[in-house]
Amino acid sequence: MKKHFVISWFFPFLFSLTLSGAYSFYTNKDYESEWLTPSAAIGMDMMMVIVYGLAMFALALIYIPVSKSETLKKNIQFLIALAIPISSLTLLLLIAGKESSSTQNGYSSLIMIAFLTIPYIVFGILYSLRMRILKHASLSK
Repeated sequence: MKKHFVISWFFPFLFSLTLSGAYSFYTNKDYESEWLTPSAAIGMDMMMVIVYGLAMFALALIYIPVSKSETLKKNIQFLIALAIPISSLTLLLLIAGKESSSTQNGYSSLIMIAFLTIPYIVFGILYSLRMRILKHASLSK
């Protein structure tokens, strides 16, 4: 179970933290404001990445009781593995789309949202495909 949890949450979290951190540093290195310094803006972005990662951590914890029940596992595995990150991406894109139409810096938030969410979706798809291939390989023996 630990291996599944690490693959479904920890690796995507590290990947999104790295991508978002690099992007935040790139976009905020010349940030000027009355209220925030560039390092404070980068810190706020990193805090957002960590909070989003903790939310995905909570969603990944849902998988543990589901994986112990075969009936639930059959019916809900796809929902937990892919639909939750995809639905959160959809919601975040709707919010960012509304923001991008009202501000100049809207595309920056779309890129940040992509860096936050896409690693979870990609790792979920790759892990699901890997598990299906291993399952079919064991059945064919």
